[in-house]
Amino acid sequence: MTKKEQLINKLNSCYAEHRESWLHMKPEDIVLLASNIASADYAARCIPDVISEDEAEYLLQFKDPLNVLTDMISESLDDQFGCYGDSLSGLLYELMDKGDALEYYDLEQTVETAEVDMEM
Repeated sequence: MTKKEQLINKLNSCYAEHRESWLHMKPEDIVLLASNIASADYAARCIPDVISEDEAEYLLQFKDPLNVLTDMISESLDDQFGCYGDSLSGLLYELMDKGDALEYYDLEQTVETAEVDMEM
């Protein structure tokens, strides 16, 4: 299975988990999260069409790559312009280039980090 296919599966799984939690929220809370929900839906639907293997590999580091993408999209949107196609690829490049998401989001535990945790 390619990294892109792995990411698509992980995004779908994350989306299902988020959706389940949204279904149990109060309507007033849903309203407050509307733009995040729309961004999550957009990411889950559109990322598979524009993602590269390198981008997929980068995003697979995160426990919830959908959350990372949702935040990235939400921050980039304004009232006049949407985020799609080439602009989404540009945002992914910027996300990877800056690398600061690695500091703000939980990462998947790798063999290396598991060994370090065991030594502590």
